Amino acid sequence: MKVASFGKAYRNESEDATHQAMFHQFELMWVEKGLMLSHLVGLIEHLMRELYGPKRKIKFVPKFYPYTEPSIGVLLSNSTAPRKKIDASQEGDLGDDEWTTVAGAGMIHENVLREFGYDPNQVSGLAFGLGTSRLAAQLYGFSDLRSLYENDLRLLTAIQG
Repeated sequence: MKVASFGKAYRNESEDATHQAMFHQFELMWVEKGLMLSHLVGLIEHLMRELYGPKRKIKFVPKFYPYTEPSIGVLLSNSTAPRKKIDASQEGDLGDDEWTTVAGAGMIHENVLREFGYDPNQVSGLAFGLGTSRLAAQLYGFSDLRSLYENDLRLLTAIQG
């Protein structure tokens, strides 16, 4: 089974330049015989290289997500491109540090597989959720995720050059 979906995600979180209570996410779930963590890492590395090129660094760190085990966070080195501000009054900067978390991922927990009628001794599964707002901010060098949701035409002008 392979399922890919795109949509809105919601979480109880205070909003600032790098966090949103509502954001868009691309999710993938894949269940098949013989899948391993190395398949998940390879898939994510391929996606990041296709989006950002070979020079951007990717880092995987241990995380906790209740439906996957093991679980990993996917971090992308921040763009070396100058940050674009749509409005001089914007506060914050997406990626003040060297890395920005762009995804959560992991191997589907065996209890989840059982719940959906799969035998975890026969198949395994992988899953990830890529935050498309953060991916876009990294791709175009925006300093504040909120600018992606404000319907400001200056955003399109900044993207076009």
